[in-house]
Amino acid sequence: MLTQPTNCIKNLKGCYVYIVQTVNGKFYCGITQHLVNRMLQHVSANKGFLSRNRVHHICYLRMCSDRRAARRVEVRIKHFGPKRFFVSSTVRKNQRSFIVHIPLTFEE
Repeated sequence: MLTQPTNCIKNLKGCYVYIVQTVNGKFYCGITQHLVNRMLQHVSANKGFLSRNRVHHICYLRMCSDRRAARRVEVRIKHFGPKRFFVSSTVRKNQRSFIVHIPLTFEE
């Protein structure tokens, strides 16, 4: 369970496209306007992909002007494959994107 959001993600506002990596190395892509709340939902998920694959950290974050723009980016990432997109992004260094490693703290 996520105990306390990391300070660097606590005050983010806007519409974001994110890729999270799970503890077993899988990737998941999504969009949200409320990053902390969405991460809490992922951590406490009882159905779906992330209920079976515990989130470890956020590895990619991109701010978009609105939800429609974020959705276009998300569709492009999912078409390309989140893992493949993330790996190629670390090589390209897209200035509008953040290649990040924001660990999520879990209670054991």
